[in-house]
Amino acid sequence: AFAPAILVTPLGALSIIISAVLARIILREKLHIFGVLGCILCVVGSTTIVLHAPQEREIESVAEVWE
Repeated sequence: AFAPAILVTPLGALSIIISAVLARIILREKLHIFGVLGCILCVVGSTTIVLHAPQEREIESVAEVWE
């Protein structure tokens, strides 16, 4: 609940990868080379964003959020 948006937003891109993997496993869909490349780029991009996110001080209470 108190996580910065820059750390939470890349999780949306990872949902695409989860969907692709589940479609491959459950629905037996083929994942072409561009699909694999797209999944790899999503993982690399999300990891890069999270690792290079600016440091923020930790929020310890809801009152700090409102301030």
